[in-house]
Amino acid sequence: MPHAGVVKNLAINVDVNTIDNAGHDATVTFTVHKEGIATAVKLTYPNKGTGKRYDNANSVAFAKGDMFEVVMTHTGATGGTISDASGSVDYERS
Repeated sequence: MPHAGVVKNLAINVDVNTIDNAGHDATVTFTVHKEGIATAVKLTYPNKGTGKRYDNANSVAFAKGDMFEVVMTHTGATGGTISDASGSVDYERS
């Protein structure tokens, strides 16, 4: 990050989600990482879940120079893809 601040209000929109596990629980999670480590700021989509989701409850502080990224992971999936996805976060400089 170019300045110290707080990342919050993660919003993700997924238009196409074919991730599945033949009717069993498969999830896709988008997580804000700080310095390569997962934070509490995240959103989870179920089997083939789409639409816009928000995490307005969690935030994470960053120091100047910290690395920021949003990482997508899946659990329980036997196939499929996520496509046409977009996202945003709010960043309050401190």
